[in-house]
Amino acid sequence: FRSPQNQATWKPWVDRSVRLQEIETSLDTNPEKPVEIALRFERATLLGQLGRKLEARSEHMKVIELDPNHLSNLIGLGLLLAGDGHRKAAQLVYAEGVKRHPESIVCRVNLGGVLLEGDDPAGARLQFEAALKINPEFPQAHAGMYYALIRLGEREAAAHHQSKGFGKKNFFINPYRGTAEPIPVVLFVSSTGGNTPLEKLIDDRVFQTYVVVTDFYDARIPLPRHQL
Repeated sequence: FRSPQNQATWKPWVDRSVRLQEIETSLDTNPEKPVEIALRFERATLLGQLGRKLEARSEHMKVIELDPNHLSNLIGLGLLLAGDGHRKAAQLVYAEGVKRHPESIVCRVNLGGVLLEGDDPAGARLQFEAALKINPEFPQAHAGMYYALIRLGEREAAAHHQSKGFGKKNFFINPYRGTAEPIPVVLFVSSTGGNTPLEKLIDDRVFQTYVVVTDFYDARIPLPRHQL
């Protein structure tokens, strides 16, 4: 993650708005299809980052019309839908991604995640197993497998995946979708989970959230600049 010094000099909410205007100008010139696809995908991504989710979803769908095999677009649309709580729709998008790109570890892990949220740990397990065949060290796949196995009652097997999932990946930066300088927040969590979904109470249009998995985090590493 960025050091406090770098954080102070980078203003993505400004850069995104400027770039969005440039893209819209370029699209008005009727570019060739490959260029249009690239521009529309970037526009969809920027709109999502700025919190303009309905517009972003519409733009992702336009990219699908132009190129249904666009892997990054399928992943981006799935993330957008899942983040808005449209779990079933996200599941369909990720399943399509897996169908078209069976070796995509990101599609596999994200599909496993929405299946797990939809109370299908057995289905999620299959996706995480497939992801680990692609990359046996992928931490997000291990983390997902840990939660799936816990739900399935296989605690001993889960312990191995817990250490693999969080031993090296225990710091996360949640997306910030605001248009002004954010309030930086550090959120401490446990890899074993909890019963209060604090992240859902922290508005990503106001706060930039840094998530620390405390039971695996090295306390010698300084935390990012924060106000809460």
